[in-house]
Amino acid sequence: MKIRAARGKSLRCKGWRQEGILRMLENNLENAEKPEKLIV
Repeated sequence: MKIRAARGKSLRCKGWRQEGILRMLENNLENAEKPEKLIV
């Protein structure tokens, strides 16, 4: 499973605070050794 953080101005969450937290998590998982097991 390939995880990529969203780019741009589109929202997938209720607000920008939630979207920012989601994107930070996705950015970490993008570079993870084993993202399927949440190992960074």
